[in-house]
Amino acid sequence: MMDQELLTLQVARIDRPVMDSAHIIFEIKGQPVPDYQAGQFLTLLFPELGPGPVRRSYSLASAPGVDAQLSICVKRTVNGQASAYLTKRLQVGDVLQALPPAGQFVLPEGPKPLLLIAGGSGFVPMFSLLKAALNSAAPTSIQLLLANRNARSVLFREELKQLESAHPDRLRVLHLLSQPTEDCEAALAATAHTDIKQGRLSNAWLEFWAAQALGPALADAHAYICGPPGLMLKAAMTLRFLGFGAGRLHQEDFIIHSPFRPKADQLPLATVELRYKGQTLSFPVKPGQTLLEGALLAGIELPYSCRSGSCTTCSAQLTAGRVEMYTHNSRVDSEATNGHIFTCVAYPVTPQVQLTVR
Repeated sequence: MMDQELLTLQVARIDRPVMDSAHIIFEIKGQPVPDYQAGQFLTLLFPELGPGPVRRSYSLASAPGVDAQLSICVKRTVNGQASAYLTKRLQVGDVLQALPPAGQFVLPEGPKPLLLIAGGSGFVPMFSLLKAALNSAAPTSIQLLLANRNARSVLFREELKQLESAHPDRLRVLHLLSQPTEDCEAALAATAHTDIKQGRLSNAWLEFWAAQALGPALADAHAYICGPPGLMLKAAMTLRFLGFGAGRLHQEDFIIHSPFRPKADQLPLATVELRYKGQTLSFPVKPGQTLLEGALLAGIELPYSCRSGSCTTCSAQLTAGRVEMYTHNSRVDSEATNGHIFTCVAYPVTPQVQLTVR
């Protein structure tokens, strides 16, 4: 078996930004802080939390160049074993293991106008992106729409106000509150560029607001969306209508969808040649198995997390052969992606396959 490069994280501090939440700041034991990008996530390993090993991914709240330590922020979810443990039982001094930071929900290259739309705990990766963008020397302008129930449910409320006050010429914030309290203005307003609106997100209103907020910059802006499924669906539909193509529209989805599995009798028995960590290995993949499943059964611990093709932790490069990838709503041939694949949803369609995992 090949051991993955794991991070050993010791809990240095736990803050409680809102009810049933935990902002967990880590010290890394015996290793340097890994290189990472704002907006990425950590996959934590829980070997004894359930009947079998459990892996869960959590967005980083920290930003490189801004925060000295890695941190995540977790809100407890209904029937969530890992979130219940992290928000209720975890203590300072406890040690966790994690895969290195991963994910593609990152800032574009070069200075671009940014439109950030978040709801609830979806603000966590946005907070990381926001800090990194404002820390950059590039004159990036940022429009942030943050949807919550009321002021008390806004994650990193005071930190956001500090960022607004420090960058009034670059950051404009709109708080969209479904059930605002009387003190919301005092609790949230930081500058003259802070707006507070009562209501819920609608397609028509978002179209008007985005066009007004960005103005001529709309054609060049990059949009980022993270939050509850309804908010993400409305926001994505509206932004696509406004002309945001796949290269400028970025989404981070916390929902794990069950991928479709093709019929085994339609697939061949395959032999895989794998290049991983300087070694060349070979393992079989039976009809109906994914590349990841074949590797794990052969005792090869490849990186993975969601097993649904969403998180990108299991990225690999196909160098020979073909695979087809099945998510919950699509089928993609490796030829269409120039060989860039996700092993957790990739099924060999040729008897011989070669791939490289970094």
